[in-house]
Amino acid sequence: MGFNVWDRAFNLAVDSPDWRGYGMHTSDEQREHYQFYYEIMKNKAWRIVDYLGKRGFESSFSLSIPLKTAAVRCGLGCQGKSTLVITPSYGPRVRLISVLTTAELDVDEPYNEDLCRDCEKCLTACPTKALDPYKLKIERCMTYSAESPHSSDVAEEVRELERRLIRKPTSNSYIECTICIDVCPIGKACSTP
Repeated sequence: MGFNVWDRAFNLAVDSPDWRGYGMHTSDEQREHYQFYYEIMKNKAWRIVDYLGKRGFESSFSLSIPLKTAAVRCGLGCQGKSTLVITPSYGPRVRLISVLTTAELDVDEPYNEDLCRDCEKCLTACPTKALDPYKLKIERCMTYSAESPHSSDVAEEVRELERRLIRKPTSNSYIECTICIDVCPIGKACSTP
C-alpha cells in the first residue's frame, strides 16, 4: 500500500530523549525513534486490518518485508535510480506499508517499465554522491547519518553536509533529506496540494 507524500513535513523523524521503557520496553533503551510517515501508514493500515478482520480474515500490517521489492512485484511502480519506488502518478513521493492477510485477492502483474529511462537528476543532485544508478551507498546518505549519529562508518564530510543541509526543527528531530525526491520530474505535478 502506498501513500502520497506531498509535504516535507511527512519526512519528520523524532527521537524521544531519555526514553526508559516505562514498562513497555527494556530499561536499557536510550531512545525511541518515530518517523511521521510510518505513524501515518500504520494508522491507515490498521483501518484495512480492521476492515478485513470484521469480514473474518486474519490480517496484520508489516514494515518488515522488503517493501520496495514488494511494491514493484505488486505493480505499484519501478525501482528508480535513486533506489526508491517510482510510481507513474506520484514518482518517488510515496511511502509504503504492507498488509498481510488470509483474504484471497486478485493478483497484479509486476511493474516492468523503467520510468527513469535516461534521466539522472537524482544522481547528480545528491550532494554526498550517495547514489549510483539503482544503488545506494548508505554510509554516504545524509538521512542515514542523521539517524545514526554514533555510527563510525559515516565519513566526516558527509556528517558536515548533514549538519549544514538537514533541517532540525528541534534538537530531538530532523526532516529527512529529500533532494533526490525533489528533483525527480515524475509525478511532480500530482504531488502538490
